[in-house]
Amino acid sequence: MTNVEQITRKPRTTERRQHAEARLTKLFSEARTERAFTIAERLRCGSFRLTEAKELAGVSHTKIYEDAKKGLITIRNRGRQAYVAGPDLAKYCGLDVAIEN
Repeated sequence: MTNVEQITRKPRTTERRQHAEARLTKLFSEARTERAFTIAERLRCGSFRLTEAKELAGVSHTKIYEDAKKGLITIRNRGRQAYVAGPDLAKYCGLDVAIEN
């Protein structure tokens, strides 16, 4: 590749990168302006990280894994992060959460 070709290619690549960054910035700013879900909404149809679930249930790390092994609660992984489904956590904590349509 000659120097002339390199010079003509760089602006297009930079332009694409800037355009992509602008789109991502717009998406993230829109996502931040939306309201956050309440704990009640997350218990009905959301999910909790394992650390959040432990805090809400008031149990230790070891206890929640022992209960998962017994089948009292289901722990799922998304990548490296462990999650507990909201309805499963509500049942585990003994909460009666009505599912609204």
